Amino acid sequence: MGNKILILGGSSFVGRHLVVRLKDTVIATYFRRPFHNGVFFDSLSMKVSDILNSKEKISHAVILLGDTNPKTCVNDINLSNKLNVESIKLIINDLIRLGIKPVFASSEFVFDGNKGNYIETDEPNPILIYGKQKLEIENYLKENCSDYIVVRFAKIFGTEKMDNTIFTNWVEDIKQHKEIKCASDQIFSPIFVEDIVEAIIRLINKESNGIFHVAGIKPYSRIELIKMFVSEINKIVHLNVHITDCSIHDFNLKEKRPLNVSMNPDKLIKETDIRLSDVKMICQKIAKNNFSSGINQENHKACYLSSINLNNLDTVSVIESERSVAYFCKKLPALVNSNIITELKNILEGLDKNLRLCLHNSPASEFHTMIILERKGKYYRPHKHLKKSETFHIIEGEMAVFIFDDNGNIVDSCVLDDVNNFIYRIDNNLFHVVMPLSDVVIYHESKIGPFIKENDCIFPDWAPDGSNDDMTIRYTNALVEDRNNA
Repeated sequence: MGNKILILGGSSFVGRHLVVRLKDTVIATYFRRPFHNGVFFDSLSMKVSDILNSKEKISHAVILLGDTNPKTCVNDINLSNKLNVESIKLIINDLIRLGIKPVFASSEFVFDGNKGNYIETDEPNPILIYGKQKLEIENYLKENCSDYIVVRFAKIFGTEKMDNTIFTNWVEDIKQHKEIKCASDQIFSPIFVEDIVEAIIRLINKESNGIFHVAGIKPYSRIELIKMFVSEINKIVHLNVHITDCSIHDFNLKEKRPLNVSMNPDKLIKETDIRLSDVKMICQKIAKNNFSSGINQENHKACYLSSINLNNLDTVSVIESERSVAYFCKKLPALVNSNIITELKNILEGLDKNLRLCLHNSPASEFHTMIILERKGKYYRPHKHLKKSETFHIIEGEMAVFIFDDNGNIVDSCVLDDVNNFIYRIDNNLFHVVMPLSDVVIYHESKIGPFIKENDCIFPDWAPDGSNDDMTIRYTNALVEDRNNA
């Protein structure tokens, strides 16, 4: 792809994976969840042309915007129509005018679920408000655009902890010994998120046109999926999982759900030669990642004591300030593993401030030990603590640490990375600053508490306070130059 791809909705689940895959060949937008190099876009008040540089050539725009939750769509039909229909029509008009090919993300819910194994030529007949909104845009494209792609997504799942998809949600329910109610009468064709990314890229590369079902190779009911998943877990550790078989109609839903929205992906496979993932193989991977850390039948409950669940306010509390979002562990032991680091990085993508996981339970704790994630380009003001020494231990990335005397002269500096220099300890009553050198740096910091807000830090008058961007940039550039010349 010689031209760039515009991703409208880059902070969505599929959008984030597309951005990672396509890297510098995309322009990606966000609305509520900022991310690195993302471009703010409000589909209700802005035009596509407002965010594009006339010098950049855009070939395709992947439209992932809108409210994708059927529950919230029906709860506020007026708002969801504005998001999912009115604004998307305006976006399509703008794309046509700019000569950019639309790639519209539609849904399995354009079907009524009466037969299943739907192919692209089957007549849509949505019974959900959300499905009707998607179909209205499909028809608008047919009527107004001769060159477009519609990708109808089946139910999407991922493998990352707390990504809010079907298997990873079950992981947390299983670890917390919750009853899992699963419908045996709702059938769909689950699709791995990376397969969606691959399908979109291949369809764009082949200059494909028309409607394509992006769905898994086999239909499943929810009860079949949970039983398959538990079977894979039990190959690693035997767990008593409480599964209750029910109907999808047993849930208190405002709209009646279609029963069988399974879709046939043969047209997509023929068009792109894509090899779709086997759901069972992905189940094995998720089970291994979440249940294989030396757990056995006798000790698995003890192992779970150290599990950190960033989405469970029974295990963590959250405090957000002007500069950071901090998670505090409410109990010990607490284990930080690669899954937690991945989850923290995913959360950071949606923030414009730093992020920390505190292994102490509050700012008032007598000892503070925390995992900190910071971005390159953010200004962190030099400061000192009169009675607190600190230890920095790098986990991922690269950062510089500078030590100053009381007049602002550099008296020591080092570069911490995850290859050579790992740990740096400084004494109390020394001005210091950390400066991320990689796009994101992750490090472990330890010092005594408590944190007493403005009384905890002393800031010098020889360093910018961050209110003047030009002054801040000159100061940080001077530090980098001093480091390079050292």
